[in-house]
Amino acid sequence: MKHLSVFFLITTLLNTSCKKEEPVEEVKKGAAEVLTADIAMQDLSQFVEGYGTVVAANSAVLNVSLPRAIVITRLLVMPGQSIVKGQALFEGMTDPMGRLSFRQAEVAAKAAAEELSRLQNLFAKQLATSSQLAAAKKAQSDAKEVLKSELAIGNGSGSIIYQSPFDANVSTIAATQGDHLQASAPILQLSGGTAAQVLIGIEPDDATSVKAGMEVLIKANNNSKNLATGSVKTVSRAINPATQLVDVWVDLPANPFLIGSKIFGNVRILTVHTLAVPRTAILNEGKGSRIFIVADNKAVSVAVKKGVETEDFVAVEAPVKVGDKVVTLGNAVLEDGMPIVESAQ
Repeated sequence: MKHLSVFFLITTLLNTSCKKEEPVEEVKKGAAEVLTADIAMQDLSQFVEGYGTVVAANSAVLNVSLPRAIVITRLLVMPGQSIVKGQALFEGMTDPMGRLSFRQAEVAAKAAAEELSRLQNLFAKQLATSSQLAAAKKAQSDAKEVLKSELAIGNGSGSIIYQSPFDANVSTIAATQGDHLQASAPILQLSGGTAAQVLIGIEPDDATSVKAGMEVLIKANNNSKNLATGSVKTVSRAINPATQLVDVWVDLPANPFLIGSKIFGNVRILTVHTLAVPRTAILNEGKGSRIFIVADNKAVSVAVKKGVETEDFVAVEAPVKVGDKVVTLGNAVLEDGMPIVESAQ
């Protein structure tokens, strides 16, 4: 029996020494696994959203018309076409009545000059009075001015080839080939340079917050990145009956868009330097909002007052400080005082 007891003792010791040690997990029972972030001071901006259209800036628009009546003989461009300085846009002929008016002015000026010369000869021979000479001088001066006016408006030219005064785009064409146009009638419109304006509509409730000079971030659609920056020029004081929105004119010094493009404009009405937490850290409840911060590996519930909000962050007023860890994921199941473990993710 003694030998048998020794055998069992040795066997037990061998089995114990050969057994592998299992790793011990230190996760506390009942602890919630969460993600956290540091509370920090940040610059947050508040925006008013609008939707609108890119139009050529007034300073870059030229409405082409002529000071005389003409007949359009050839149109050489199309709407939307890009053109260069000096490029021919259309050809035309002076209206027959305009040519007649110039011819009559030319004949009248010649006749007045001859009459003045004749009276000067007579006056020198004391065969004409000074009043007659003065009247002749006035008639000749008036006739010269009428002829100068006819020349200035172009009635002395039979034909015209109109060339673009700058690099531009043809916005609209108001005439067609063969049209008889009166003086100052619109022919076409040019828009040049990169300067543009944006007309956006905003909700009437937001209109009082928007002021001239405020920065506007322009993008192609609501989910794209910002492509241009402008500034508010004017805010309408009435609701547009067609859109039921308030019109806001925005200057766009550098324009990456095509004229007529539909865009989104966000007016920056406020920027604050504030204590902020990630939006996912905020729990909105019926009585208000709260966050959970980490203290001694436990969740601590803190009531907060929300301020400016962005897509990613929310300004908060609360008894917390920079560097405190706030729970950003897993906070929905937390209770005050619950043990927590920060995830390695």
